[in-house]
Amino acid sequence: MRTGAAFVTLLVLLAAAPVSAADPDGLGRVLAGKLTARPRIAPETHTTDFGDAAIGCITLTRWELAQFGYAGHAFLCEEGATGEVLGAVLNRAGVVRCHIVGHYAGDGCYDFDICGIPDSACVQ
Repeated sequence: MRTGAAFVTLLVLLAAAPVSAADPDGLGRVLAGKLTARPRIAPETHTTDFGDAAIGCITLTRWELAQFGYAGHAFLCEEGATGEVLGAVLNRAGVVRCHIVGHYAGDGCYDFDICGIPDSACVQ
């Protein structure tokens, strides 16, 4: 019984652990690039685009996030009419580690708040 309680406590602590990023600016550039990318004829399974006035979503795999110092994977969506971006970094089990919020600032640029770290990124 104690082993089970210790395991649950460890899981809760790991899920609540703060995420520190080695390169938050780099992650912002990747997010902006994926959000502005045009869909290809053969769409990738980790990118959806429902038109300019609807919702488009992207994901970043654990391997993509690891190079920026984040543990887990990311999922975020952009609302086409308002340019609002909402998402999160998730752990392997799908539990939210931290939130990603932002908006399209115009001219291929986005303003993000990635896990509490403000970032601006432009795609040229």
